[in-house]
Amino acid sequence: MTAALASSWPVREVFVSADDDAPGASPDLLAACTDSGVPVRFASRQVIEAIATTTTPQPVVAVVDYADTDLEDLDDGWDPVVVLAEVRDPGNAGTLVRSAVAAGAGAVIFIGGSVDPFGGKTVRSSAGTLFSCRIVRAASPNRVLGLLNEHGFVRIGTEAGAAVTPDDIDLTRPCALIFGNEAWGLPEVLRKGVDEVVGIPMPGPVESLNVGVAGSILLYELSRQRRGAALSSGSS
Repeated sequence: MTAALASSWPVREVFVSADDDAPGASPDLLAACTDSGVPVRFASRQVIEAIATTTTPQPVVAVVDYADTDLEDLDDGWDPVVVLAEVRDPGNAGTLVRSAVAAGAGAVIFIGGSVDPFGGKTVRSSAGTLFSCRIVRAASPNRVLGLLNEHGFVRIGTEAGAAVTPDDIDLTRPCALIFGNEAWGLPEVLRKGVDEVVGIPMPGPVESLNVGVAGSILLYELSRQRRGAALSSGSS
């Protein structure tokens, strides 16, 4: 809730439970709503449950308009970019958004066939970080690949068992990390169109990692390399 209010996303109104046995909203949250000019409406638990998408919702619910970013607005200032290609589990998608924001990603692009980034489970899995990042919904993998190439991004696909590991490549370059479906990986059109393919080395008896976990590891490696490069540049 606080993340939504602090973002550029249009928060239309906030509903707070008026029931005596509900904790309601904190004074700080109510003050933030007032400062942002967001109407606060007190409602019964039944109304809160009708508005929310969970079985046992929190006593505070916000109505927020979509804040899509147009793919055509892509530029090199978005670096790094995360692309989800047919990632269909909202938990994985939300985890990847959260890890992308933590790593400083400028945008997360959901290619057609992926889960709805604005679905309730995805938003909750992102732990509010969805409001801190450009979210793009794009139908065409070819258009995404083309625009990334036009703007100088190295397009890096991920694949279980790939011989190249994340620490083998330079992730300090402007790059787009492309993650595929939980079961079958990258769609063929993307597999053929990327510049490099990397995989997470796994010496243990495991065939593959959950895409949310694998993506987070790769994003950490990107962050590690860029932090090291920044330190080296500062000391020279």
